[in-house]
Amino acid sequence: MTDSNSALAAVMDQAQQAAGSFQAPVPAQQMGGNAVQQYTPTQRPSLDAMADSAGITVDLYLTAKDAGFKIDKGAYFKDFKATIDITECAPILSVRATTGGNTTFIKSYDGVMTSQGESFAQATARLQATSTKVDGPYQTVEIPVTLLQDVDGAKKGQRVGITPAITGVKYWTAFYNELRQRGLQNAKVEVLIKHKYMTNKNGNEWGVAEFEFVKEVER
Repeated sequence: MTDSNSALAAVMDQAQQAAGSFQAPVPAQQMGGNAVQQYTPTQRPSLDAMADSAGITVDLYLTAKDAGFKIDKGAYFKDFKATIDITECAPILSVRATTGGNTTFIKSYDGVMTSQGESFAQATARLQATSTKVDGPYQTVEIPVTLLQDVDGAKKGQRVGITPAITGVKYWTAFYNELRQRGLQNAKVEVLIKHKYMTNKNGNEWGVAEFEFVKEVER
């Protein structure tokens, strides 16, 4: 991956095209007479396509709450240092659906199929029809970071996954744009990842991750 913003734009374009061309399948009882539905064989996936849609490989995942960052059952913590190989970051399209206090996410690496192998357009349409609130599709990115220090729930050297929420994407984008200005969009960099407390007029509280460039590690 050479340009995360370009990749995200391409994924969004593909998703919009897929959604625009999507037609709900005709139920069997609506097919007239002896009509036979044509079968279109599934294209055999390539190893490259499989690798491109595999996502990131990490040991643990970080979540951002109003009280701080949290990994597994560890205690809340705030800031920490890590390295990020920018070429390993995976841009995705995500949809967040909420019903009865339960939240469901779906994601796609190509804008056509979900990570579970379902049509992204169909999965999005299903959530829109069955959920109280649906956000997206929105652009975000899966970020594998390597810890430079111990934190609650994880040790120095472990790889931790971060996926910015819809309200946190802008902080990643600002960080990535700074890297582009420095010519470091294909580099490995050291960063300070800082917890940012968020709230809104409804009194909802949550947290997001901010990324502060420290130095280049290697290309």
